Amino acid sequence: MLGGVLTELLSWRWAFLINLPVVVLILALGPRLLSDTGDRTRGRLDVPGAVTVTGALLSLVYGISATERNGWGDPAVIGCLILAAVLLVAFWFIELRSSTPLCRSRAIPRPEG
Repeated sequence: MLGGVLTELLSWRWAFLINLPVVVLILALGPRLLSDTGDRTRGRLDVPGAVTVTGALLSLVYGISATERNGWGDPAVIGCLILAAVLLVAFWFIELRSSTPLCRSRAIPRPEG
C-alpha cells in the first residue's frame, strides 16, 4: 500500500530509491537494537517444521490471491485456507516436540522431559 502511495505522489522511480535509506538505517541501528544470544552451536535442521510452515504460508498466500478471480466462496479458495490453518497447527505441534525448533519462544510452553 505504501508503494502505491509513493508512486502516486512522487513517481515509480522512488520505489527503487526508497530502499537505500532503509538499508542504511538498518545497518546503523541493527547492531544496537538486536541482541546477541551468544548461542553459536549448530543444530540440526527441523525439516518437518520447515516443510509444514512453508506449505502453510504458500497455501495461505495462494488462497488469498485466488479470491480476486474466484471469490471467497470458491471451494479451491476455502480448501487452501483450511489447509493453511491445518499446516500451521501441525507446525506448532512439531515445534513443541522438536529438539531444534525453528522458532524458539518462551510463549510456547515446552513439554517436560
